[in-house]
Amino acid sequence: MNDLIVNGVLLVLLISLGIFVIRLNRKIDRLRAALLEVGPTLEAYEAAIAKHKESLSNFSVQLDETTRATGKQPEIAEEEDLSRIFYKAFGEKVK
Repeated sequence: MNDLIVNGVLLVLLISLGIFVIRLNRKIDRLRAALLEVGPTLEAYEAAIAKHKESLSNFSVQLDETTRATGKQPEIAEEEDLSRIFYKAFGEKVK
């Protein structure tokens, strides 16, 4: 009798495990399909980032060449006090 109960419990556990594996496999298949759809977008994003880095590098080189050619540093604008602008915009007291 005890063997029958143990076998029944094991059978229920195996069936539950089989159902879980089937559901997990379906979810993995959906994730793979989504990755195939998103892949080209991610590649384009990476290419844009690389192009941006190259552009910044070229800009830096050109700035250095211009600085050496003219002999003077370019003017750098002062940063604005953002907290002051915020308080003015929202009516708070300006420090």
